[in-house]
Amino acid sequence: MNINIEKDSKGNFNPDLYYILKNIPEDILFNKEHNKRLPLGIYNVSTLRVYNAFDTLLESLNDAKVNIEKLSEKHIELLDSLMAFYDDVYSIMKCFFPKEKVKKNIIFNDKWLMNIDTSTKKIILNFKSEIAPFREPVASIINRVKHDQARYCHIEAKTIRGTIKGFYVEGVNSEGTIVPDINIHPLFGEKYTAISYNRDIKIRFIDFIIVNSIVVKYINKLISSHYGKIIKLNRENGSDNDSLLKLSNMCSTIPNNYFPDEYQKEIPQIDLKESIDFRSKAYANYSQKIIPINKYSIKTTMQADGVSDSWALPYF
Repeated sequence: MNINIEKDSKGNFNPDLYYILKNIPEDILFNKEHNKRLPLGIYNVSTLRVYNAFDTLLESLNDAKVNIEKLSEKHIELLDSLMAFYDDVYSIMKCFFPKEKVKKNIIFNDKWLMNIDTSTKKIILNFKSEIAPFREPVASIINRVKHDQARYCHIEAKTIRGTIKGFYVEGVNSEGTIVPDINIHPLFGEKYTAISYNRDIKIRFIDFIIVNSIVVKYINKLISSHYGKIIKLNRENGSDNDSLLKLSNMCSTIPNNYFPDEYQKEIPQIDLKESIDFRSKAYANYSQKIIPINKYSIKTTMQADGVSDSWALPYF
């Protein structure tokens, strides 16, 4: 999937969702009834955390002296911020409906929305299904780390094109061996695998932009269904926020140096010209120029648990 974002009237870039939320009519705003910020306020707070997480992770990745535990912490914060954003979207959607629409006391915003009526429930379920390919890879890592005692393990690959830093999340196989979790890290032939920060940061950033676009579609579905209105995109009321441009520049300069199996996957691309082009799958003429690395010197860092006596490592 690809998303193209154009400059606004102030020469900055923001996802379409930002401009849509700036144009929501006051007569369909019920945030005060739910003790919530305005939808744009929720969005700004949520995306600020996401942008800050990308920024600090990218700075750490470029710091040769960074502590590997700090790098892992910053990556977990990025994933946490993305999960929070995906949840905050339901809080934004809830602001378009009066409190009286649902008589039950329902804490979770997505479930509250699904209790409005059957047509709204269908819209929310379709939305969940459409963002699942972008949300679930993040959720699977967060859930393993937070609820299943899995830990990040650092991995580095020395190559002729420089050092590739990455991670894998621990799992346990049927024999009790500590291995990279195959639900997160699919096997490459018969070898366990890991995730490079080079590829993962680009993928997470592009996915974030794609989800913004999907949210626009479903906000308009909800508003059209209930109020017969479509919120039009208007970039004339520009923004002073240059975070998206800054991060797009930083992500676009991450070298296309990946772990062996990652060259078999889709290569992400961020292309900056008069507009910014975000592509989950790069143009053919771009990806064809990327030459896979064929020689790696790999090392990994792990911490024993005091009882396990066997481990399997990625790419060995």
